[in-house]
Amino acid sequence: MTRALASRKLAAWLVDGTLDATHLPDGTAVILDARSNRVITLSDTAAFIIARLQSEPGLEVHALSEQMAASFKVDRETAARHISELVDGLVQALDAADSNTSGT
Repeated sequence: MTRALASRKLAAWLVDGTLDATHLPDGTAVILDARSNRVITLSDTAAFIIARLQSEPGLEVHALSEQMAASFKVDRETAARHISELVDGLVQALDAADSNTSGT
């Protein structure tokens, strides 16, 4: 799956309610996957990415990496790598959880 496709898929799940993200006062967040009743905890960096995808579902990774670089004082390449790793990892894990629960 391409980086852009994974990002759009995750954003769509956040917008349509498949995933429910709750942002906590300490900057972290939790995601509830209603399909599998799975809870995923997120660091402050991951919570930042999820918040941006929720508020701007069409946001491209390049634009998101610029925002992340400015907020977390990292270069854009590092930010883009972290965004890709998070999005790809979440989509793969959630797809796997969905396929495991749909067969029962």
